[in-house]
Amino acid sequence: MAAIGAILGGLVGLVVSLSDPETPTAVTRLSFVQDPVLPGEQPSTSTDARDRFIQTQILILTGPDIHDTVADALGLGDEFTLTAQQVGATDVVELQVQSDTEISARDASTAVIEQYDQQRSASVTARVDALLAGIEAEIADLQGALNAEGDSALATATGTEYSRLLASRSQLVLLRSGDQEFTQVVGAPRASAVGGAGTVVQATLIGLLLGAVVGIALALILQRVRTE
Repeated sequence: MAAIGAILGGLVGLVVSLSDPETPTAVTRLSFVQDPVLPGEQPSTSTDARDRFIQTQILILTGPDIHDTVADALGLGDEFTLTAQQVGATDVVELQVQSDTEISARDASTAVIEQYDQQRSASVTARVDALLAGIEAEIADLQGALNAEGDSALATATGTEYSRLLASRSQLVLLRSGDQEFTQVVGAPRASAVGGAGTVVQATLIGLLLGAVVGIALALILQRVRTE
């Protein structure tokens, strides 16, 4: 009876595992690059600030905007999903992309990271442009003040501020014209199928074990019934 139960359990486990289709998944390990420190800003180096930054970027990376943009661009179906989590207490984030094939999962991983970089770049550029416009207006005002200034002490103070603004403008122009990457890939996308032979064997072994237990229980019940 135990042997029959084990065989039946193993067959059930095998059928269940085979009926659950494999899900191709591409795993990429990356780290996020902090935004550049703009004139007038103070960099934050605390651990809490770093963790908040990473968790915020994970939400952006796996959010509906990037998901839908990549899905539309690559023509991906409902099996396309994005998940990401921080690896322990490190700066490394593991991105998992599921799709209908291993190739499309890898391609989607690359597209997701590229789209994230584009969004971060657009956000930083908008901040730089807004700050640059304000500084340009201040420079124009100070140029007029320097031309009309009669007090030498006041002219010196105005000239110092004018020099500071020129330096800030140069920094912003350099940031505006440069190409900055906002992610660093530390582990290239590697595709695998969630499921596969290992899952089939595991499900079959569990089925065999449960079947044997049930078979032994039934054998004991039958033996007890017969003795009574």
